[in-house]
Amino acid sequence: MKIGQTSPPVVETSPPLCRERAILDYAWRERATWILIFEGMLKFWKNCQNAYPKLAKFCVHEDRQPTKSMSDIKAIIFDCDGTLVDSEPITNDVIIGLAAEMGVSLSQHDCLDLFAGRNIACIGEHLAAQSGQAMPENFVSTFRERQAIALEQNLQPIDGAVELLEKITRPMFLASNAPREKISINLRVSGLRKFFPEELVFSAYDREIWKPDPDLFMQPAAQAGVAPEHCAVVEDSLAGLEAAARAGMQVFYFAPGGPAELPNELQQHPGIESMRVVNHLSELAEWFC
Repeated sequence: MKIGQTSPPVVETSPPLCRERAILDYAWRERATWILIFEGMLKFWKNCQNAYPKLAKFCVHEDRQPTKSMSDIKAIIFDCDGTLVDSEPITNDVIIGLAAEMGVSLSQHDCLDLFAGRNIACIGEHLAAQSGQAMPENFVSTFRERQAIALEQNLQPIDGAVELLEKITRPMFLASNAPREKISINLRVSGLRKFFPEELVFSAYDREIWKPDPDLFMQPAAQAGVAPEHCAVVEDSLAGLEAAARAGMQVFYFAPGGPAELPNELQQHPGIESMRVVNHLSELAEWFC
């Protein structure tokens, strides 16, 4: 080395074995951290299952992923009341008033549990049995008159209904347990008639076959020329869910307040096992749009 020339700095290096050991120690510590995180998540999930069995049952996880894809859906069938139009609280108020006149006390919650998706004659018979008297001869006609007035004054579409329907390009149908006169009021007052002209509307009263019989959903499928397994049904009532499952269609349960507990026989139906649950209509765009 020449005078005035400085020697290069000495860089201390660890022996290869030490470096590998340090890397292994770091990897082991990281692995342990991720194991603890995973165990914590698993414990949290198990606690949710114990505390909220209804929620846990309907959460879609890896071993219950639906077998159908978006391309499998070739036609969409919507229920009307409680699915596209917010008519059920209005209708229930009318039922509560008629029940009070018969000496039967009901709440909105009672009406949802007992009567959702049922025809009015069955509701009248139930109230008659509860009151211990015969159903008034004018029960159905009085109900229809009061309901029509209330709907004209207060009916609104379900939040997100218009936006969803505007995006869908696949064939759409409406199938309801209600009579055509009631469906027409619903569509006109809510502004949804433009999506469902009369030829795309099916009423159980036309053939006097009501949900949970699958006939009401088989009709639009036949008109569209689409096999049942390629039809999607959007429903909010247990009767409608059962009808869709029995029809062999893809079931979408609209449950803005959370899913209701299904009867055991319905839970075991293959169509319910792959059911999707949505809390807002906008969620359906993932499958339909």
